[in-house]
Amino acid sequence: MKKIITFLLVLISLLATGQSNVSKSQNISDEIDKLLTHQYYFAARDLYNSQYKQLSLFQQLKAGAVLDNVFNHPEASNLKIEQLFKNYNELLADSVKYSLLETKQNNHSKLYEYKQAYATIDEILKKYSRLYKKTDIDDYKNTQKIWKVFSDQPKQQVLILGNTDMKIIKDEAGLSNLEVTKDTVSIPFIFDTGANFSTVTESTARKLGMTVFDSLIEVTSITGNKIKAHMAICPVFKLGNIQVNNAVCIVFPDKELAIPQIGYQINGILGFPVIEAMKEVQITKGGDFIVPKTRTSNPEQNMAIHNFVPVINIEGETYSFDSGADQTMLYNVYYKRHKVEIDAKYKEEKLSFGGAGGLTTKRGFMIKFEPLISGKKIKLSSVMVFLENIKEEENYLSGNIGQDIIRKFEKMTLNFEDMFIRFD
Repeated sequence: MKKIITFLLVLISLLATGQSNVSKSQNISDEIDKLLTHQYYFAARDLYNSQYKQLSLFQQLKAGAVLDNVFNHPEASNLKIEQLFKNYNELLADSVKYSLLETKQNNHSKLYEYKQAYATIDEILKKYSRLYKKTDIDDYKNTQKIWKVFSDQPKQQVLILGNTDMKIIKDEAGLSNLEVTKDTVSIPFIFDTGANFSTVTESTARKLGMTVFDSLIEVTSITGNKIKAHMAICPVFKLGNIQVNNAVCIVFPDKELAIPQIGYQINGILGFPVIEAMKEVQITKGGDFIVPKTRTSNPEQNMAIHNFVPVINIEGETYSFDSGADQTMLYNVYYKRHKVEIDAKYKEEKLSFGGAGGLTTKRGFMIKFEPLISGKKIKLSSVMVFLENIKEEENYLSGNIGQDIIRKFEKMTLNFEDMFIRFD
């Protein structure tokens, strides 16, 4: 009888331990999911790496698919998504399936797999449209138009033919431009990591011999206005010793890329898909734009990608990084975290800002901003912090880092292979 009782006690203990381990595993998985939902990508990655062995294979794949996406490993992300649908389909709620397909579509677009991106959006719309708002459906249909246009087009290629060292040209608006060339044509383009696509005017598209497609899409300007635009593919252009083949571009009427307040016309914008494909970009305080053929290294992986925008970790908060923005902006998330201090020191006012597409006004404050970046205390005496969202993706971002911070350093390095931003 004693042996039976002892056996039962051991069995109960083992079962309790197993249940405890399952509960712990689920708690870790839930915390990672929560961090990812709120775009705390770096905290989510650190927790995932430290607790990896505590997670089930299903939990590893589910969190890993998202982390691979945001840390720029789209092929690995899609492999994990494929395994989840193949081996764990019955464990996936419809909301999770929808989220995974959204990530898959993003991966295909990063890989220039336009036909697969189109098919993935088609699956989302057919199976899961009940899970989101009409505005989301409209956005998906708009994006689907883009991928349909390019479904039979060749992939983008960026060839690093040698080291590139070019001078950055400052235009009338104070923005950084680079000379894009094709044969004897030379046109200044704004260098903008915050642009989801490269963008050109109709006149620039003609000069560079682009193929412009008839289909129209809607693009939202900074003021919230909807602008009709065409899509195009540029067969080839050069940037120093860099050759870009088959770049996807949005084409606007010239007037839509004008800033009438200062009599200024934008010709083109080099967007994220082209910049990311260069793998490493260096910008110096002296105005040099450098793309080395052999990339450098860095011990810290402090950059992620939210959709097509680089985001960085500064003192535990997540900021988007926009080389096309002259000034840093802080969003409502930052205000909520620092509300007591801001309310005590500053007075609310109307803040005006804008660009191509016009000006807009939001409620907020002008504050001193002194972040610690790369071990250096940066001091900006006048930075806008908003009480209202400018756009939906700012629900979890603390702000957007602009050129006013970049200029505080001698050199900035963006590496999209090892995923770091280094300020020297």
